[in-house]
Amino acid sequence: MAKKKTTEAINREQEAMEEKEALPSFFTNLFSSASNPLPNRAVLEYNIMHSAPVKANTEGYRAMMKVDKRTAEDIKHRLPCITPSVQLKGNAKKLTDFRKETYWLMLDYDDVPPEDIAALKKKALKQPFTMVFYITVSGKGFRILLRYMRPEGCNLTATELHLLAIRKAMSMYDNLLGISSDKQCQDMVRSCGLAY
Repeated sequence: MAKKKTTEAINREQEAMEEKEALPSFFTNLFSSASNPLPNRAVLEYNIMHSAPVKANTEGYRAMMKVDKRTAEDIKHRLPCITPSVQLKGNAKKLTDFRKETYWLMLDYDDVPPEDIAALKKKALKQPFTMVFYITVSGKGFRILLRYMRPEGCNLTATELHLLAIRKAMSMYDNLLGISSDKQCQDMVRSCGLAY
């Protein structure tokens, strides 16, 4: 009879896997170019689900959009971000600062009626590649972070494999959800703002 794993054992396995995988670069705000690897996935989860400053800036942005768009944009740029598909080195968000590929993809869906998001979330979370689903700062869209793998013996460059994977993911999720993702997600170094 197979032994059931304890939560502690599962957490240890997750931590070991995270130590081996290259995690995205994390930036304290959208203006920052100081790149630091995301310490672990828990930091990402914390920022999306529990961070008081991220919550305050997300809610502040949404409220200010009804008052003044320029001020709202200033608030938006205070939010932390990641570069999901790459870990960068140095102080820039350019491909020339490439350190490692993360095998993460980001799909961005804009202008989605808020009343439709819950049903779309259920569909997306049923997919085995989906890691994270969160509503964007506007409250009128969402992002999906997902994983892909480098096939054994694959000789494609990091950018070639990313482009192939993101196009496949866009096609698959766009068909599943019945809406189109932002084509700019094909940019391997695109930043992904976090929101509560």
